[in-house]
Parts: sequence; C-alpha cells; structure tokens
Amino acid sequence: MMRFLALALASAVIGAAQQPRRPASPVSGEALYRTYCASCHGKTGTGDGPVAKALKTRPADLTRLAETHGGKFPEEHIFQVIEGEVGIAAHGEREMPVWGAVFRRTGADDAGVKLRIRNLVRYLAALQRN
Repeated sequence: MMRFLALALASAVIGAAQQPRRPASPVSGEALYRTYCASCHGKTGTGDGPVAKALKTRPADLTRLAETHGGKFPEEHIFQVIEGEVGIAAHGEREMPVWGAVFRRTGADDAGVKLRIRNLVRYLAALQRN
C-alpha cells in the first residue's frame, strides 16, 4: 500500500511538472519573480530558495547585483541574461523548464516578452541592498 501511494504521488508530481505553465502577469515583476526565480534565488533574492541545495552552483544573490557592478544596477545586462542573450552557466540551456518560452522572443509575442522582462528587471532593481 505504501509503495502504491509513493508511486501515485510521484506520478502526480511528474504530471504536474509536465503541464504547461501559465505565464504570470506581465504587469507584476514580483509575481514573475515568485513564479520563475524564487525557487532557486529565494523569496528575498539572496540565493537561498528551496531548490538551491540541490544545485551544483549556488544561485546568485540577486540583492547584490548593483554592488558587484560598481554600485550601479546593470539593467541592460540583467535584461540580456533573462532574455538569454548572455549565458549564465548555472542557468543551463535556454530551454530550461523554469523559464520555457515565457522570456524568449518568438516574433509572435515580442512586446509581451519585453514587458515581462522589463518588469522583472525593475523588481530585481528594487531588491538591491543600499
């Protein structure tokens, strides 16, 4: 009976992970962050999300981006990282399931993708330590 329950639970988790993810509101950078970033980078952006311990490379502390770039938040660089123009080894391939097509321009939804990325970048800028 326990084995059956474990198999059923595993099947449900795998099935849920394979379901298409509905994009978070493009209007809310915070909602986008919670949906696509917090599992690794943590609720407050410090790199302590629930998935972080399982990763080979610790997620970046997103609250220190300005500090590590001479005191200025690197808005365009972060935009390019999210969009996939600048690779981050820890993010893996561009097809990573956490992001999927939500932040990738495809021609059909370029304006929506840019809006999502800009709002997420603005939220990350607001997380910076003073």
